[in-house]
Amino acid sequence: MIAIASLPESTFSGKQIADLTGVQPGIVHTLIQRLSGAHFIEFVAQVPGERTLLYRVRENPWWTAAQRYARSVPTPDPRTHV
Repeated sequence: MIAIASLPESTFSGKQIADLTGVQPGIVHTLIQRLSGAHFIEFVAQVPGERTLLYRVRENPWWTAAQRYARSVPTPDPRTHV
């Protein structure tokens, strides 16, 4: 959630989160499904000509807290993620 909250764009994809965090895409996909099922995020669109799905955050107090926390810590570097 912190990785999603730290993104400057209003939409994001699973690949962006996997690249940012170094977490395997299958795990990110599961997280996205759970966040979507809990109405924390919502599907926006599929990128034309690609399989990429875009999502956006649905405003709620949890995301507000995550965004505040994300602004207070350095952005993770996936090259150093182990």
